[in-house]
Amino acid sequence: MKTKLIALLAVLLFSAGANAQNAPANEQPAKKILIAYFSWGGNTQHVAEHIAALTGGTLFRIEPEKPYPTEYTPCTEVAKAEKEADARPAIKKKVE
Repeated sequence: MKTKLIALLAVLLFSAGANAQNAPANEQPAKKILIAYFSWGGNTQHVAEHIAALTGGTLFRIEPEKPYPTEYTPCTEVAKAEKEADARPAIKKKVE
Protein backbone atom coordinates (compact mmCIF):
# COMPACT_ATOMS: atom_id res chain seq x y z
CA MET A 1 0.00 0.00 0.00
CA LYS A 2 2.79 2.42 0.93
CA THR A 3 4.59 1.65 -2.34
CA LYS A 4 1.46 2.48 -4.35
CA LEU A 5 0.96 5.72 -2.40
CA ILE A 6 4.56 6.78 -2.91
CA ALA A 7 4.35 5.99 -6.63
CA LEU A 8 1.12 8.01 -6.95
CA LEU A 9 2.64 10.96 -5.12
CA ALA A 10 5.72 10.83 -7.36
CA VAL A 11 3.54 10.88 -10.48
CA LEU A 12 1.54 13.82 -9.11
CA LEU A 13 4.70 15.77 -8.31
CA PHE A 14 6.21 15.04 -11.72
CA SER A 15 3.08 16.01 -13.65
CA ALA A 16 2.57 19.18 -11.60
CA GLY A 17 6.18 20.19 -12.20
CA ALA A 18 5.90 19.48 -15.92
CA ASN A 19 2.72 21.55 -16.23
CA ALA A 20 4.22 24.44 -14.30
CA GLN A 21 7.22 24.55 -16.65
CA ASN A 22 5.02 24.78 -19.75
CA ALA A 23 2.90 27.71 -18.54
CA PRO A 24 4.13 31.27 -19.08
CA ALA A 25 5.19 33.03 -15.87
CA ASN A 26 2.34 35.58 -15.97
CA GLU A 27 -0.37 33.05 -16.87
CA GLN A 28 -2.12 30.92 -14.29
CA PRO A 29 -2.67 27.26 -15.14
CA ALA A 30 -6.18 26.41 -16.34
CA LYS A 31 -6.41 23.34 -14.10
CA LYS A 32 -7.10 23.37 -10.39
CA ILE A 33 -5.17 20.92 -8.23
CA LEU A 34 -6.83 19.01 -5.42
CA ILE A 35 -4.76 17.00 -2.97
CA ALA A 36 -7.17 14.58 -1.29
CA TYR A 37 -5.60 12.52 1.46
CA PHE A 38 -6.40 10.23 4.37
CA SER A 39 -4.00 10.27 7.28
CA TRP A 40 -4.44 8.28 10.46
CA GLY A 41 -1.07 8.99 12.04
CA GLY A 42 -0.10 12.26 10.37
CA ASN A 43 2.60 11.05 7.95
CA THR A 44 0.43 11.26 4.84
CA GLN A 45 -0.86 14.64 5.98
CA HIS A 46 2.69 16.01 6.03
CA VAL A 47 3.34 14.68 2.53
CA ALA A 48 0.04 16.15 1.27
CA GLU A 49 0.90 19.53 2.80
CA HIS A 50 4.29 19.44 1.06
CA ILE A 51 2.65 18.62 -2.28
CA ALA A 52 0.17 21.47 -1.76
CA ALA A 53 3.04 23.87 -1.05
CA LEU A 54 4.84 22.77 -4.23
CA THR A 55 1.81 22.80 -6.51
CA GLY A 56 -0.41 25.50 -5.03
CA GLY A 57 -3.11 22.86 -4.74
CA THR A 58 -6.03 22.74 -2.34
CA LEU A 59 -5.98 20.22 0.50
CA PHE A 60 -8.96 17.97 1.24
CA ARG A 61 -8.72 15.67 4.25
CA ILE A 62 -10.73 12.47 3.88
CA GLU A 63 -12.30 11.67 7.25
CA PRO A 64 -14.51 8.67 7.96
CA GLU A 65 -17.87 9.30 9.64
CA LYS A 66 -16.93 6.73 12.26
CA PRO A 67 -13.38 7.54 13.42
CA TYR A 68 -10.78 4.80 13.54
CA PRO A 69 -9.36 3.77 16.92
CA THR A 70 -6.50 5.98 18.06
CA GLU A 71 -4.33 3.06 19.21
CA TYR A 72 -2.33 1.24 16.53
CA THR A 73 -3.32 -2.41 17.06
CA PRO A 74 -7.09 -1.84 17.31
CA CYS A 75 -6.88 0.40 14.24
CA THR A 76 -5.10 -2.30 12.22
CA GLU A 77 -7.75 -4.82 13.24
CA VAL A 78 -10.54 -2.54 12.00
CA ALA A 79 -8.62 -1.82 8.78
CA LYS A 80 -8.02 -5.54 8.17
CA ALA A 81 -11.72 -6.35 8.66
CA GLU A 82 -12.70 -3.55 6.25
CA LYS A 83 -10.21 -4.75 3.65
CA GLU A 84 -11.43 -8.35 3.88
CA ALA A 85 -15.05 -7.18 3.54
CA ASP A 86 -14.12 -4.84 0.65
CA ALA A 87 -15.78 -2.11 2.73
CA ARG A 88 -15.98 1.53 1.70
CA PRO A 89 -16.68 3.46 4.91
CA ALA A 90 -18.77 6.61 4.64
CA ILE A 91 -16.86 9.88 4.80
CA LYS A 92 -17.83 13.09 6.63
CA LYS A 93 -17.50 15.60 3.78
CA LYS A 94 -17.61 15.55 0.00
CA VAL A 95 -15.36 17.52 -2.32
CA GLU A 96 -17.10 20.69 -3.50
